[in-house]
Formats: sequence, C-alpha cells, structure tokens
Amino acid sequence: MEGYFWRFTDVAGGRVVIALNGVNQSDQGPWATLGLAGHPGRFLRAVEYQEGAADRSALGASAGPAFRGTARELHVDLGPDARLDAVIHDAVPWPRRSLGGSSIFQSVPALNQYWHPWLLGGRAEGEAVLGDQRISLDGTAVYAEKNWGRGGFPPAWWWGQAQGFDDPGVCVAFAGGVIESGPLRTEVTAVVVLLPDGTLIRLGDPVINPARSSISRAGWRSASVAAGASSGVERRSSRPWSTGGSSAPLRRRRVAAHPAQAPCRPSPDGLGMMYRMPSATGTVPTGVAAILAPVVERLDARAEGGRGFALRFWDGSELPATPGWVDPPAVVFRTPDALVRMIRRPGELGLSRAYVAGELEAEGDLEDTFARVKVWRYAPFERGDLIPALRAVRRLGILRRPEPEPPACEARLSGRAHSHKRDSDAIQHHYDVSNEFYQRMLGPTMVYSCAYFDGPQDTLEAAQTRKLDVICRKLGLNDTHRLLDIGCGWGSMLIHAAREYGARAVGVTLSEAQAELARERIREAGVEDLCEVRIQDYRDIADGPFDRISSIGMFEHVGEANLPLYLEKARSLLADDGLFLNHGIVRAQGAAMDPNTFAMRYVFPDGYLHTQGAVISAFEAAGFELRDDESLRPHYARTLRCWAENHDAHRELAVAEIGAERERVWRLHNVGAALGFDCGDLSLHQALLAPIGGGPEFETRIPDYRS
Repeated sequence: MEGYFWRFTDVAGGRVVIALNGVNQSDQGPWATLGLAGHPGRFLRAVEYQEGAADRSALGASAGPAFRGTARELHVDLGPDARLDAVIHDAVPWPRRSLGGSSIFQSVPALNQYWHPWLLGGRAEGEAVLGDQRISLDGTAVYAEKNWGRGGFPPAWWWGQAQGFDDPGVCVAFAGGVIESGPLRTEVTAVVVLLPDGTLIRLGDPVINPARSSISRAGWRSASVAAGASSGVERRSSRPWSTGGSSAPLRRRRVAAHPAQAPCRPSPDGLGMMYRMPSATGTVPTGVAAILAPVVERLDARAEGGRGFALRFWDGSELPATPGWVDPPAVVFRTPDALVRMIRRPGELGLSRAYVAGELEAEGDLEDTFARVKVWRYAPFERGDLIPALRAVRRLGILRRPEPEPPACEARLSGRAHSHKRDSDAIQHHYDVSNEFYQRMLGPTMVYSCAYFDGPQDTLEAAQTRKLDVICRKLGLNDTHRLLDIGCGWGSMLIHAAREYGARAVGVTLSEAQAELARERIREAGVEDLCEVRIQDYRDIADGPFDRISSIGMFEHVGEANLPLYLEKARSLLADDGLFLNHGIVRAQGAAMDPNTFAMRYVFPDGYLHTQGAVISAFEAAGFELRDDESLRPHYARTLRCWAENHDAHRELAVAEIGAERERVWRLHNVGAALGFDCGDLSLHQALLAPIGGGPEFETRIPDYRS
C-alpha cells in the first residue's frame, strides 16, 4: 500500500482541508482509496476507485479523472460536492529527498512503514467544494507526505502535522506505531521539525535518539532524549480532534525545546575518518575528489562499463574516467552549489538546474557526455552507500549550504492547470523566446516539428518541406478544402497548403510572436487571400466544419486530463467526410510522468506525453477511425541534431539575444531529446483519422511518401 496526503491550513481562518490517496495492489491490479475532508464542518468523503497509480520516486499519485496530485498541483473530483483544485507555489521540499522521516531507519521490522514528509511548506492557490461550502485555498499553508509499507499495518499507529506557529516558517510532523513480536511490545515514533532558518531536526532514530509521543484529544507532545539532553515538540488545542492525524487547526501552537537542543541535531560523531584511497586509475585523488572518491568508486563498480567520463571539481581536483575509455569527456563542477542542487533535488531536476545555472559544465562533446552520464546514473544506489555518502557531504559542508534559487528561466506558472490563461502562459514561455532565435535554429522553413528525411545526404530544409507535403498528401488536400491547422506556429503548414494545393487555411496559436511572424510570412508568400492566422485557444474555435484538420507538434501541450476534450473538439470541428492528421510525440513508458524533469520545468511546462496505446484508445473513444499510423522516431533524432548544429553555429548570437541560461536550456534540450528518440524512450507518430463510418472513400495510404 502507498498512501499520499496533502493538507491545506488556513491559520487565520481556523480551517483545514485534507486530501488522501491510498494506492493498493490486488490480483486484478492497482486500486485506490480516495478521501477529501474538511474542518470545521466535519466534512468527509471517501470512495473506492478501481484504478490507481503511484510514483515511488516523487510525490505523485493518481486515480483516473478522480485524483491527480503532485508537488506542484492537486486535483480531486469525488462528485459535484467534493472537489478540490489547487496549484502549489513556493514549495518547501524535504531537503534530504533520498531519506525518509525516519532517517536511515526507513523500515522498522514489524512496523512495515516508510514515512516520508515531502513538502514542509508552500502556498496554495485554488478552491475546494466540501458539501455546500465553497472554500478558497488561496494563501493556505501546504504540507504533503507519502507512506508505504508491506504486510499490512501495525496494531496501532499515529501521525500528525502542524503549521501556524508563532513563526510561520516552522513546520512539525510526526508518525509512529506499535511493534508487537510475541510477548514483546514497543513503540517507535519519528519526529521532524523544520526551523525558520531551514535547519531540519529529525528525531526518532531508534538507536541514536528514540522519541516518545503522548497523544490525546487535547493535543500531542513528542520528545526525544539524546546525549543526556531532552528535546521536544508540543501541540495544544482547545478543540476536539482525531488522534489518527492532525485534522484540526490550532489557535496557538509553539515549539517547546529545552536549551540543550544541539545534541539532538544530526551529530558529526560516529561518521568516522576519511581515508585517502587510490582511485581505479591507480592515481591518488586529492582535495574534493579524495572526499568523494569512496562514494563514486562504489557506483563505478556497479555501472555497466564503469564511468566513461572524468569528474573535475571546483578546487581543481579530479577523478579520472575508469580505465578502458578513449578520450573521455569531463563533467566539471564549477562550484559546490552544483553538488548542493543534485543532493537536494536528486534525479533530473537538480542536475538540470546546475547545468542551466552554469555551475555544471561538460568539457567535450555535449551529447557524448550526456549519453555517458545517463548510463552511469543507472548504477543502483544501495543502502551500504549511505554512510560513505553522509561522510562525504558532511565533510564538504554541503548539508550546511542553502539550496540556491532555481535559474530565472525556469517556468513559474500559476493558476489552475490547463486553464486558458495558464495554457497561454505556458505557450508563451516556450515560443515567445525570440523569432530570430528560432529562425537561426530551425532554418528557413521555420518548422518546429519532426522532419521527414529521404536519406543520409538530405538537408533539413528539404526534409521539412517533404514533411509538409507528405501531410498534405495524406490528407488528400485540394483547392476545394477548408483546412484547420491547430497550433500553426509560424505558418509553414498554412503557406504550403495554400501555395501548393490551393486550400483555404485557418491557423490558431496562443503565441503572439508566432502569429505576428506567420502573418508576415504569409504576405511574403503571396497567399494572404487564402490564409488566416488567429490567436485563439483550440477550445474556443466555433466556425466548423472543416474539410481537413492538421495538428503538428501541438497535442503534447493539451495535458493528460484534456486529451479526450482535445479529440472531441477536433471531431466536432471536422466534416463527416473529412480527415484529421495528428502528428505528435509519445513516450514508451506507461508509468506516471515526473513533473520535475528538465523538459517540464524548462522547455514544455505543463506538457504531457501519452503512450501511443493510450492515444489510439482515445481516438476511438472520441469517434475516430484510425486510417493510417506511421512512426517517425529515427527522423526526429536526426531533426534534433540538425537543430543542435544550427544552434551551436550561432551560440554567441543566442547568448546575446536570449541570455546565457536560456541558451544552455536549448543546447541541453536538443541533445537530450535526440538521445531519448535514439533509445526509444520517445517516439513520434503521424496518425491519420476519419470519423467512424465517414471520411473520404479514396485510399489514404500513399506508397511514395518520399518522392
């Protein structure tokens, strides 16, 4: 079982709203228990849902359209009188993402529980409907956690959380349970306290500083005794509340800690000595490299082929690549902040932020370096690596360094996900960079989607023109047709369809910069009498029917929940004898997408990649028949490398125009995405659709696409 918990606290108003998702496994597959509760008012709605999904590596749980929660947003729909939609801003994440609330003792025998606070603060924007109450969540404090375990639950367990102390920067949470084994019975409790300066105190390691809790309807008190000194946290209330969780707000809360508190913080005692050891290359590392060598070399031994790149640090010290690699590139940590980011935000996000900020650099070919790092990162981090890792980061002072602010170009969207305004903001973040920048990178065709190559000597311009023509021919386009291009970009499809096939073409985009240049290009092509460009959301188009519809590289932006809406809208706009071509990126893995990836934070905010199987099912559900489906996966890898070459040829101009951070975003995006298409994590499909029982009578598969 995996349990996910979000709490929104209105301290001034004395109100709490809680959302829960428990994802369970059965012989028939995963299912979920969903809950929405509020106080005051004693509102509670709990339902069983016959599907569920959870992300072990992040705060992420879903259950069809009824529940979708991450560290950035939460959507709950348990009926018209039990709904919640919120976006989370200024999130205060758990600073040691690889360790749970019980530190190294993540799994206590017979307790079967791993408790992991995930957000220790944040500010919400949104609303909840609880019965006949409509509640604003704007400005409420946010807390979120996740739990999972095996073998059922202990005989008794408890948890709680509190915000709204005299200092608003304080957050306290605890969890515990009873362990029984034969005649033996004991309690285990873990407590975490986040202080205003960012210090995290974690109490409850069963051996080092065991904690005890006293819980009643009047409040709770948790205390720990370590090194002869007591430390505790107290919660008091004049209101009834359930000891099963912290479900009611307090008029006054305080942190009560005895003066001798320091011994209760993680102690440097017992971390041992750091010994200088020869590296795998036979050289003796020095400085920062020597401190990190015991950890890195453990991972090197598990990585397939070892480590094919050197690691160079801010003090000039280096860990060479493992033996056997020819001309290995180097990953350079320019400042300790790069390591801070990667430890505080393990996975793709910390690495991406460090690179975009210029704190992490690749010396050598970027794509080659990126590919080697990706292979090495698959080396599993095992429990035995924990103590050497803690020793290293403690000695380097990494845990005492605050996490740097994210780079300025990271997307910071607000409002309800996929609302008209937020979608417009997301599109402008991506596309309103600079028309001149895109012209240099994309080339004269200004087509920002996968090209259609005919051979190794084919140019990008020829391949993009061929792609536009293939789409027109798949659609059977002619001068009697009215064409709608959803997400028309800079107008390339409109111009080609009007100039080469005489079609009357309407294009919609949310980018003002794109629309301005598209209209200029249409005038220069002399087809302004056949083409119209609108700044319009696809959901607002009302002047159908259209004989033909194309959507080229747009449906990645519609979001997971809106895929049915997008396809239903396309079907409603398409004539019964019409055709619709959907050209878009899909992914290979069916697991929930991580919102903390480089692409989601910097390139395609709020984007979502579906699996092709899910897309085909959605086509059918929307009333479409799949006439033709073609994968262009290898073509997109080559397209991205062409864009990367164009970008690199004009890097200085790009830096001057869009700034160093954004220039690095695009450099990393082009090579990273190319590798994704190469290995099959990503693919590109052109699907030709007709209304079920409708569409044209002619054969739509064209045998000579490349001619």
